[in-house]
Amino acid sequence: MSNKVEMQYIAHNAAAKFIQSDALYTLLLGDHGAGKTTAGLMRILARHKDLAFQTWAVVRNTRKQLGYTVGRTIEHWCPEPYTVWKNGTKDNPISCIIYKGSTPVVHFDFFGVEYFDEEIDDFFERPSMYSGVWFDDVDRWPFDTQHFIQARTLIRASPNPSIQITSNFLPAEHWMSQMWQLYEELPLMMISTEKEQAQTRVRQQSEIFRIPDEENAVDFISPGYLSRCRDMKELL
Repeated sequence: MSNKVEMQYIAHNAAAKFIQSDALYTLLLGDHGAGKTTAGLMRILARHKDLAFQTWAVVRNTRKQLGYTVGRTIEHWCPEPYTVWKNGTKDNPISCIIYKGSTPVVHFDFFGVEYFDEEIDDFFERPSMYSGVWFDDVDRWPFDTQHFIQARTLIRASPNPSIQITSNFLPAEHWMSQMWQLYEELPLMMISTEKEQAQTRVRQQSEIFRIPDEENAVDFISPGYLSRCRDMKELL
């Protein structure tokens, strides 16, 4: 195995700030093809300089969907033998380890939390502790506050914990939009309930990043892709 991996990756402004963030909670929002999943992977790899070895839970509706997004992204930037997949499975991933030379640097466990073929992953009963939890494309599945609360318990033993969320833009009625006040500031009010106090603490430990259209990664690779997507959405 080679001791060096060459990555020709350039992060634009919003993605670069997300990658460099050491906030406990980070949200990266952007349109289809904006480079959110790649930035999510690069943020974890960048943390290697501070953490010799990391363990991450990656969560979405199904592991098959994670194979389409995170699995393909890992395969693109860290192909075998730099990444070793459990049972050789990357399309419906269970887990994998990314290596730097012969040294393991990141271990990923993949979880699908919706019923699929009458089975569901045991994310809520998971006994393991993680360095971080990555929620992928949360606008595509019923990401709920219970997932977020469970993630907090799974990172409680980490010396440098992280919960990162990558998503397309969220509607105003989504609980995350309200939780993080994504669209407008809520009117000032007295913080009276335990829930309101908890939400305020979360916001104080969070950083939110939005990838603007001019920084969409796919537009640099395949010009016109995103504009065609937007045109299709208008027709639907």
